[in-house]
Amino acid sequence: MTSETNNDPQRLMNPMPSFHAMPYTEDEIDLKELFAILWGRKKFIGVGVFLCVLVTSTIVFSIPNVYRVRALVRPGIVSQVPGRGATFTQPLVGLKGRIDAGEFTAKLIENLKKKYPNLLYSPDSLEVFIPKNSNALRVSYDSPDQEFGKSVLELLISALHDEDDETVSSIVKDLRYSIESNGKKMIEYGNQQKNIASRIVDLENLEKNIIKEVFSLSIERKNYIAESIKNLTDVKSSNGNIENALFHNSLVIQNRQYFLDLKREQRTIGAEIGLLEDRLLHKYNLVKEVQLSIDEDRQAIQNIKNFNEIAPVMADNEHVSPNRKLIILMSFVCGIFVMILSAFIVEYVRPRKE
Repeated sequence: MTSETNNDPQRLMNPMPSFHAMPYTEDEIDLKELFAILWGRKKFIGVGVFLCVLVTSTIVFSIPNVYRVRALVRPGIVSQVPGRGATFTQPLVGLKGRIDAGEFTAKLIENLKKKYPNLLYSPDSLEVFIPKNSNALRVSYDSPDQEFGKSVLELLISALHDEDDETVSSIVKDLRYSIESNGKKMIEYGNQQKNIASRIVDLENLEKNIIKEVFSLSIERKNYIAESIKNLTDVKSSNGNIENALFHNSLVIQNRQYFLDLKREQRTIGAEIGLLEDRLLHKYNLVKEVQLSIDEDRQAIQNIKNFNEIAPVMADNEHVSPNRKLIILMSFVCGIFVMILSAFIVEYVRPRKE
């Protein structure tokens, strides 16, 4: 039986198709039917979209406009070095963090209640931003009431200004105290310089007198020596000549001792003058350093700048929200998708109920 099946001529003439060539069934979407459903439900879809847009428009036009009030401020500058930028009373990032953390919220709420008892301050509406490559803070507040928004920023800026003034005043006070203290040192060092210079002049005069006296002693010693030799070598030498020679010799010895004492004193005075000149130079350097410190402190006071409101508080003419056109357009698009989906659901649910 097996051989007959294998040798069947009909089978050999029409071999079995491969697996991939075998026909198979597939679900197909009939676009005509879908469009027919949508066309049949066009009124349903249109009414739904219209109601969606109408409800959205009613809601969105009932929402009041929100306006943005903004200002640009800069903290006080303590020092400013060319090429290194400015040093502020406090870092911009730190100040931004304090505002974002709500450090001034309680004070703002307390002050705003007095002027606007029916309006509430919202910390989320306050935004602080550091513009790129800028040494300033941009603060803004979004509110339906522009005057309320202006008051919020004015109160915040006033609080920052007062705090900054205290810091700047403290720094200036310290610098002025340093200038006053260094000024007293300058006077003290100046008086010491005068005393040292006067002492040096006195010692130099004394040294000149000693030099003169030493020179005079040198001449006297030579004369005494010459006289002694003359008395000893005199042909008519006698006891009187010998006594004169011994006397002049003793004078030579005394002269020599006094000469050595004066030389020693001269060296002592020279050494003291050298020490005094070193002290005078040291005082001069101290005065120079103190003067430089005073000049730096004075320049620092001149470089200090108080809190500055670069761009004053002002409100934008155009409202920032709500974006009614976008919202209505989105409601129209979403309404179409929702109503198309609803049309299909109604179409396929209704026959099952029947």
